[in-house]
Amino acid sequence: MTTKLFTLPDETLVYPAHDYQERCVSSVAQERKRNPRLGKGKELQEFSLETQLLARRMRKDSDPNESRLTNIMDEVERLKRLLDDFRSVARSQKGVFERCDLADIGEYTSKLIEVQARESGVRLEKHMEWGVALVQGHPDRLRQVALNLAKNAIEAMPEGGTLRLGVVVQGDLAIISVEDTGMGVPEGIDILNAFQTTKIGGTGLGLAIVNQIVTSHRGSLSWQSAPGKGTTFRVTFPVFA
Repeated sequence: MTTKLFTLPDETLVYPAHDYQERCVSSVAQERKRNPRLGKGKELQEFSLETQLLARRMRKDSDPNESRLTNIMDEVERLKRLLDDFRSVARSQKGVFERCDLADIGEYTSKLIEVQARESGVRLEKHMEWGVALVQGHPDRLRQVALNLAKNAIEAMPEGGTLRLGVVVQGDLAIISVEDTGMGVPEGIDILNAFQTTKIGGTGLGLAIVNQIVTSHRGSLSWQSAPGKGTTFRVTFPVFA
């Protein structure tokens, strides 16, 4: 069983929010240094188009080097996804907070993922406590948190399974829980670290962005996982009185 906890700076914690932000920014800076094109989205898009056109010509001419170009194209696509994720990190810092019902966030998320879940052979179970899980936050950012976690859960069950999505209140805390019966996280991998990923083609920033949004809402993100049994994420916010 693996357990990780990210909490507020004034509580017992593994990584304080401000330390986590510095670590995330540092990781982004290192990646941009390694890949200078990340800072230039227009140039990266143009390069992607150029490689696609070249690949078509090589395929038409049966060029034996086509496979090498395919590898380059895959890397370009990875960099494009990475750039999009960097922009999401920046967007997570903006917006006006308002009172939000996490049950609305959970219900919205369940409707968005129900088709993907059904097509993936995943049974969706949900439990929402309405009208009590009220928090101060940015609705779009909170939806992004729930949606990212739910999509990750589905992707962790390639052979099907059960996804449980819940919103509850415990004392003065409002909680979103996302539980899957998938592959679990291998020991030794901290999936909340920037550029750590267990998904093929993943950038490793999805959960880092989720955690950044959560901490900007004075919340905490924790997870438990058992390889071969599944993973549970809990997002906790103070109830807005």
